[in-house]
Amino acid sequence: MGKKSDNTFAPLPPDLFDKWPIKVRQMGRSIFDPIWAEREHRDSNSELIHVLRGHVRIETPTYTLKGVAGDTLFTPANTPHRDIFPRDTIFEVYLVQIQWADEEEVLKQFSPIELAEVSGMSQAMFSNAFDQLYREFTTESTFQQPMLAVRAGQILYELCRAAARRKYAASESPQLIASERRRQIMTDTRKLIATWLDQPISLDALAQAIDVSPYYLSRVFSQENGFTLSSYLTQQRMEKARQLLTQTTLSIKEVAYAVGYRDSHYFSRVFRGAFYISPSAYRRQAEQ
Repeated sequence: MGKKSDNTFAPLPPDLFDKWPIKVRQMGRSIFDPIWAEREHRDSNSELIHVLRGHVRIETPTYTLKGVAGDTLFTPANTPHRDIFPRDTIFEVYLVQIQWADEEEVLKQFSPIELAEVSGMSQAMFSNAFDQLYREFTTESTFQQPMLAVRAGQILYELCRAAARRKYAASESPQLIASERRRQIMTDTRKLIATWLDQPISLDALAQAIDVSPYYLSRVFSQENGFTLSSYLTQQRMEKARQLLTQTTLSIKEVAYAVGYRDSHYFSRVFRGAFYISPSAYRRQAEQ
């Protein structure tokens, strides 16, 4: 007889995650208390603030950061600062406190001002990253800490990468800068579509979120991909619908809603046009 396989897993070392270079110590989605925030304070952890509503000015003894909705601001550990915002408006943020082993080395290359200046370039990407980080933080799991480290690391990496592009842009050709911008627009557009797939999505809404004109977004998408934005959106909706039809018990109407169609009859026509079969017949065929 063959040797019986052992499918048990060895327990994880208790200090395994203590060795990770990034640790998320606290996170919240909150409306600031203006009295506390405007007092000078400091924390032993670094702070990432992603502005959801309102605008803020972070004052330190040596520099000032300004942020509006969609911006991401980084305050290094042990930096005395004040968070100033209008008291007659709502100021809501994602506030993340982290320990970052590489912070000192990174700050030799990029100042908090340089990191703040680039966050608005890819607001959709950063908003999505903070949403994912918050979901990980509020969902308990065995691997919560490494997942939080990965999510926070992604945000810090993208801030540094964008700062590097901006800092050394003078040595790059205009063609390279334009090409990088076009690739970033493609990345942001695809991520937005994936996030908004269950909603009616308009070209104007996508363009506004990415901070380009609708005409420019449509033209760049077609040139970069070889097909139109509307055809890509339909393709993504249909692939998602096909997945829901085979992996869930949702009704045809519910599947239509889940992929952004409010008229199930129109959804069925689009599905048939894509796969030459009706949604109900596709489901029956998959079940055989």
